Amino acid sequence: VPSGVRVPAVVKSDLRGEGGKYLLHEGDVYFRTLRSNGAPSSAVIKPGDWPDLLEICFNNREGDIGGFLRRQLGGAEREVLAAVLRELMGATSAKAEPERQVVLKERAEEVVADGWAAFDAAIRDRGKSAAEERAIGGLTMHVGVVLDPSREDAVPTRQFLDVLASANPQYTGWPAWLDARGFASADERPVVKNGAWQTLIVAIDDSYMQHLEFLRMDPRGTFYLRRAMQDDLTDKVEPGKALDIFLMLIRVAEVIAVGVAMARALDWPEDGDAAFAFIWDGLDSRRLSGWANPLRSMGIGGGTSHSDRASSTVLVPLETPPGALAPYVAKAVAPLFSLFDGYQPAHPLVEDAVARLVERRL
Repeated sequence: VPSGVRVPAVVKSDLRGEGGKYLLHEGDVYFRTLRSNGAPSSAVIKPGDWPDLLEICFNNREGDIGGFLRRQLGGAEREVLAAVLRELMGATSAKAEPERQVVLKERAEEVVADGWAAFDAAIRDRGKSAAEERAIGGLTMHVGVVLDPSREDAVPTRQFLDVLASANPQYTGWPAWLDARGFASADERPVVKNGAWQTLIVAIDDSYMQHLEFLRMDPRGTFYLRRAMQDDLTDKVEPGKALDIFLMLIRVAEVIAVGVAMARALDWPEDGDAAFAFIWDGLDSRRLSGWANPLRSMGIGGGTSHSDRASSTVLVPLETPPGALAPYVAKAVAPLFSLFDGYQPAHPLVEDAVARLVERRL
């Protein structure tokens, strides 16, 4: 049972195995849970899971409503509506406090700096080939996430990883903050280092699916992801020359969606925020492209970057359903795409990227 459901997953008809034994019963409702065996799995729903299922369905329907409103209302009208709703609901100004926002964003930037240093140490201990060296210097996305408030006494346990693995929507075949405990190579499995789970995955030489990825997951409320982007790890385009617009929108949307999902699964307050800091390296002399799917990218793109780095920070309310993340994705990528002769993706393009991701129509 995947994440992102709008209605419960119900068995439509009986399924029998050898000897006539029932494998599935018509009418049974299945749910993604940890309750059946302590690991992420799909099982017949238990009484204690019903509140979670109803909340998931409601939140995803809420995302549809949010998308409709964003398409129908312009920027000014949205601000007016938001102000009216805050007044009617008696919302406090705590979430809008400029000082708090600045502190959270600065903390997220510190997570990127600390994670970057941890990667340098890990890759130095491992050693690297010439091909791996080129990938390290290529197009790279760094992400730092901070959840508020910090849980200073939390420790990196197996249960912590179990919760994250179960909560990860796995929108793509190689999801952000993936669970690598089942990888064949022991060197690529997560280890505890400096109070956090840390994973280094290097699959560049003689690898069909090339990846260079480093992640840290700290139960105190911080997460770091460093990912070499596909634009330099494919034979479809010359390394160092392109940046696919739609692919980048998908990757940023996934990072934000998974970050929010992890925070909610770890029981951070839903009226709080997650701060995301992004850095993109290796941008100089690249052109915007649609190499990953030329038909989908017709009529968009162009422009060359004359800078090597872009950065941004964005605060995302944890109550935001996945389908309503488009405005935050657009804000996150705006400084990146502006380097390419001032390009900015149209709102329908961002909405389409988010919708395709959360509905698994990539």
